[in-house]
Amino acid sequence: MNIAIPYSIDEIRLPGLALGEETRARYEAIAPTVLDELVLTDKERTKFIGLDEKDIEGRTIYPPHAIPRQIAPAKYLEIDVQDYSPRTLRGRVARRKLEVAKAYEAAKEAAIETSGVGAAIDARLRAASNLRLSRARSRNNPHIPSQGL
Repeated sequence: MNIAIPYSIDEIRLPGLALGEETRARYEAIAPTVLDELVLTDKERTKFIGLDEKDIEGRTIYPPHAIPRQIAPAKYLEIDVQDYSPRTLRGRVARRKLEVAKAYEAAKEAAIETSGVGAAIDARLRAASNLRLSRARSRNNPHIPSQGL
């Protein structure tokens, strides 16, 4: 079985990264901003579950000289809505935040789909998988040079 194995990481990595940079710029142009109502304050961090704010590639965003902002996702707010009565303050706040979170997440998904970021990230993951597969095959076959891998 003949396998075409690239001799350089750049043959796999660079096309995916270039596409990712273009689509990332497109995404950032149309992406919704995180609303202040979804950002948990210090008092709300003890009441609601939040996740660190992340960029489109899943890396945590660290503001200068501060801890990452905690964002209340809809999936956790739905649990709070079920657990707390609408008559309680926590229940009313959770319901209000849930409406905002659902609208924000729908707008974010639409921006991801419109900009093509999802396809670019999938292409990068496939490229990384191909690189790992190439390295594994070259290690198992002594006749294939693995320079640059």
